Amino acid sequence: MLQNNCGAKFGNFTLNANWSLLLLITFLSFASCKGSDSEPDVAQIKVTLTSHRFDRDIATIDTNNIPQALVALKKNYPDFLDFWLDDLMQFGVNGNYNLDNPGVGKALRQFLTYKDFRGLFDTVAAHFPNAKMIEEPLTKGFQYWKYYYPQRSIPKIVYFVSGLNNWSAVTLDTAIVGIGLDMYLGPNYPFYQSVMIPDYIIKNLTPEMAPVNV
Repeated sequence: MLQNNCGAKFGNFTLNANWSLLLLITFLSFASCKGSDSEPDVAQIKVTLTSHRFDRDIATIDTNNIPQALVALKKNYPDFLDFWLDDLMQFGVNGNYNLDNPGVGKALRQFLTYKDFRGLFDTVAAHFPNAKMIEEPLTKGFQYWKYYYPQRSIPKIVYFVSGLNNWSAVTLDTAIVGIGLDMYLGPNYPFYQSVMIPDYIIKNLTPEMAPVNV
């Protein structure tokens, strides 16, 4: 199931409709704070993150040859490309990469060429020349993950841009975690307000929140 981390659901429950669940979460939060002195030592647990900059790869495709570029991109992102095109961006490409498909010839082309979106790609590239500020705490989190679930594999990380569509962290099955870098440009990024994101959310749109959301 596709679930935006900013959604109202926690597991199979709706938070604002179940006060007893809220009380339970509050209790567990206090309990976890009290147990900070007994955190497990995970320093020796080796975790190697595999990450990919889909945001860069999609931004730099040849817009004069979009179908061929998508075919090449599909080889590097066999699962994520169509997920991004159809589930996140809602372009309705459905595996047809030809220009006569409106999802490619109109929707995707506009996203890749319109000046505001190009500016967003440039801003993300400048703000995240690398993802070190996200991956260091994320690695720590996955060390705990391996401590408690040693048989579980570490998902691949794919960084993307969705045009400020509020996709900050998503999962694709259990193998891929997507992180929308355009949702971590800081509270002073001027265009968050222009797309009607509330102030109480904007203040948390920082790189430090990406590992938390994941």
